[in-house]
Amino acid sequence: MALRAVQGAAIAGLPASAMAYLAEEVKPKALVAAIGLFVAGNSIGGMSGRILTGWVAQAWGWRAALLSVGALAAVWRGGVPPAAPQGP
Repeated sequence: MALRAVQGAAIAGLPASAMAYLAEEVKPKALVAAIGLFVAGNSIGGMSGRILTGWVAQAWGWRAALLSVGALAAVWRGGVPPAAPQGP
């Protein structure tokens, strides 16, 4: 239970840290759109991940559910260019 409390406290700071990172890396004109995409992506990803895993787990078990979300993330990552600067 204590580790879950530590995990919750750590995760609570993640959105603020991500938005601060965006503020440093994104041009000021695009900052509002970037933060909006970040928030929307977290919301859509969180909801769809729970729905998808629920359906797949009910039909084929929890291992298939985790595999389906991992495969979807890998496909998505393959189609999205890296956001972080790629060095000099």
